[in-house]
Amino acid sequence: MGDSILGSSVNLEAGSIVANYRNERALKEIKVRYKGNLINTGINKFGAVIGDNCKIGANAVIAPGALLLSNKKIFYTSIVTS
Repeated sequence: MGDSILGSSVNLEAGSIVANYRNERALKEIKVRYKGNLINTGINKFGAVIGDNCKIGANAVIAPGALLLSNKKIFYTSIVTS
């Protein structure tokens, strides 16, 4: 959950993960996609932006820099990269 922004009424089921560090990349900079554009955050640790009323299922993994719009449902064991 570290370094993330969560809206109101977000539900994270057991075992869900919101990662905040991309250690598999040579360049560690975190970028966020917004309205089709990649925005460089200038930092190397950032979780995700999770909108109001999102539901994240058990054991789902949300990658750093992911943007989940309001009311999004992520099914259990899913992997979300953007």
